[in-house]
Amino acid sequence: MKFYVLLVLFSISFVNIFGQIVKEEKIELTGNLKSDIKAVNTMIKESPKLQEEFKKKSPVLAVLMSAIVPGAGQYYAESYWRIPVYLAVEATAIIANIYYNKKGDDATEEFKAYADEHWSVVRYSEWLNTFGAELAKQEVPHITIDQDASKKPWERVNFKQVNSVEEKVSTFSHRLIPYGEQQYYELIGKYKQYNHGWDKSDPTTSEYMTNVPQQMLDYSDMFNRPDETYYKYASIAIGAIIVNHLISAIDAALSTNAYNKRIAANVSLKKSEFYGYVDIYPELNLNIRL
Repeated sequence: MKFYVLLVLFSISFVNIFGQIVKEEKIELTGNLKSDIKAVNTMIKESPKLQEEFKKKSPVLAVLMSAIVPGAGQYYAESYWRIPVYLAVEATAIIANIYYNKKGDDATEEFKAYADEHWSVVRYSEWLNTFGAELAKQEVPHITIDQDASKKPWERVNFKQVNSVEEKVSTFSHRLIPYGEQQYYELIGKYKQYNHGWDKSDPTTSEYMTNVPQQMLDYSDMFNRPDETYYKYASIAIGAIIVNHLISAIDAALSTNAYNKRIAANVSLKKSEFYGYVDIYPELNLNIRL
């Protein structure tokens, strides 16, 4: 019922607009149906006001709108019921990304604090000074260690000297990165040559491939947790945001095309004869696809 009421109101509105434009354009109807239809059709094509009334929506604009803000293109295309879906997905993905990035940052700070407390480059250097020549099977440079215990361990050792000893040991696969780098924290928990930097290791043996302290294994799990869980989920959320924008943009184009096809307006003139009187009136034919 509502549909028919709207249709009648739209038809009345159109006839009023049509009559006003005919008056403004000063088109005189001759009574000849063929010539009058031609004149009116020409007027419609050249009338900015009628074109504005029945202009189609731009799929390109809809795509751009939804690419920026999912659901905006659907609003433009008057496909309102889809808007909450895209906004809900967007909000959920953004919240998830923020949440898991925060969890990842917290976990990163946790493993860094643990490493700073339990792994010491001073302890590792002392072990190299004791067993470096034995491991390298040749003379190795001596690592100078600052005896000021009030300083942080990484402030008491020259990392280049540490690297010069590591280069002499053929069974060592890596060189220690200066403190603070992400790779520094990765190396000390991943490679067994750094076994003896942990405070639960046995400093009296040159063996480093076995008897790895449990705290090194625990730290390795702590180090991997942010990337394998929290940052991974944060990346998935970013992917969801991108996909949501893409799907919304595609759907906006489809919705706009559907809108443009939904109502096709066709204007023509009709001739009516009543008891010898001839009347010419505009007729709006609507082709509505639901």
